[in-house]
Amino acid sequence: MPAQFLDDLKKKLHPVGLKDRETLLKLKEKEHAEKGYPFDGKFYIWDYRYYEQKFIQSTLHLDESLVKEYFPVSVIVPQIIHIYQDLLSIKFVEIKGDSWHPGNVHAERFTYDEYQRYALDVQKYSVWKKDAKTSEDFIGYCYLDLFPRSKHKS
Repeated sequence: MPAQFLDDLKKKLHPVGLKDRETLLKLKEKEHAEKGYPFDGKFYIWDYRYYEQKFIQSTLHLDESLVKEYFPVSVIVPQIIHIYQDLLSIKFVEIKGDSWHPGNVHAERFTYDEYQRYALDVQKYSVWKKDAKTSEDFIGYCYLDLFPRSKHKS
């Protein structure tokens, strides 16, 4: 049953997503032309947030900071997690504390202080089948990285 629901949802949302992608791609092309940047005709995942914000600001005249006042993360995230748990018959278990250690695959990219700032902003969850009883009911991990930060220097 959940698979049918998700397939139906995909069928309905896929055309909308393609239309939105095309809108954002045109916005990217226009900006590149105005600034004299080369344009390869592609829209990358890392373009999404930037052009989505530009689109919202230019068409909806929406002040995101005002919207945030009515939808604080501390209230919204638990509600969304609850919806996903019910919808997908899973259970999220928050992982508290720091997961940094020298063997971490990202450790070489960050100083410990940089990693601490990063790790403290990211909410971590283990994901389990709804009525988990054994380790075989473990599904995976979910990381919520909700706050933008400056790019890391490579």
